[in-house]
Amino acid sequence: MTYAYSRLWLGILGVGSLVTFSSVALLFQLPQAWLSHSNQFGAGEVWELAFLLGGYALLLLPFDFLGGYWFPRRFEKSRDSLKQWMLRYVPAALGHSLFFLIMGCLLVNWTQSYGVYGSFLAVVAGMGSSLLLRYLIIRVQESFADQESPELASASKVVREWGIRIPKLTVAAHRDVGFTGGIILSAGPPRVVIPAEWLELPVRQLAVLIARRALAIYNGAFWKGQAVAFSWNLGGFVLCSLLPQAGLTTVAELVATICWFTLWSFAGLLVLPTLSRWASLQMDRELLAVGVSSQEVVSASTALDERQDNQPERPASIEAIFHPIPGVNRRIRNLPRGNLSAWNVARSTLFLSWGCLGLLSRAVHCNVGRPELWAMPPSE
Repeated sequence: MTYAYSRLWLGILGVGSLVTFSSVALLFQLPQAWLSHSNQFGAGEVWELAFLLGGYALLLLPFDFLGGYWFPRRFEKSRDSLKQWMLRYVPAALGHSLFFLIMGCLLVNWTQSYGVYGSFLAVVAGMGSSLLLRYLIIRVQESFADQESPELASASKVVREWGIRIPKLTVAAHRDVGFTGGIILSAGPPRVVIPAEWLELPVRQLAVLIARRALAIYNGAFWKGQAVAFSWNLGGFVLCSLLPQAGLTTVAELVATICWFTLWSFAGLLVLPTLSRWASLQMDRELLAVGVSSQEVVSASTALDERQDNQPERPASIEAIFHPIPGVNRRIRNLPRGNLSAWNVARSTLFLSWGCLGLLSRAVHCNVGRPELWAMPPSE
């Protein structure tokens, strides 16, 4: 059993458990039987939500322990002691639960006060707050000493030689070897987040990785990914609130909506990775078009894969369902088949689902038990 397959099965069990619990709850109408139907949202209802979120955290705890501590230690991806992992994990888990609790209270209160418009605005505010929270986290992690590093300057020079504009770059300190940074929205233009560890890569590999993200911004693939992720969550949550047992005016209705939304998010895990893979392949084609050699593209992708699952070749059926980033050996020989490519849309959707109390957002195989990756799941 390799590290990649250990994480894969852990993600399958974690996601499967949440989907099963949600299905059983809806089938036997457990929210209606056990939870408050009061239209007066008070301390009792807040405690109900807090109790349920505590149960959610406890359900994920064994999966988080295996995915965040045991497997990385077992396969030499981490040298952190249990205490070091716990010091990062516990505050992050508490913070995540608190965010969900605030969102749950906001959804019910605004829906009771302003009807469907209130629930719509609450979801938009929740997704916006998650983006703001991620931005603040990255700024705290920002490694100012590395912003003007010679490695970054040399890589940026190579990117400019390819005729690609350099976006705003932020180097982020991290402990998890799987942290890949990504692209984040800010008050100004989007920022490309570079893990501090990447500065140790050969200059041209680092240049390729920066160029990929720059192209994703300038060719619109990043923006399409954000738009699809936002629409999938907002539209899905509103739809789920209209289904049997569901709603947003009581705790019982809210929990039923969350259960339906868990099934909606699971459908997204099956559908959206295809758009993400098409975007990765689109970046490959555009890199080749500006003069980057195929060997350089493969070399950079291999370096990134080695820091993740170290699985350059995957069965097609496994990749189609579970991996929004194509395997290294599949990249150059495949070109995108349409214009629906949306950069990192599958994992962006999971992150933005925080605003909809998305239970699957930290249970998937790529980030289970790894707090640094909850707010910024791995991207290419």
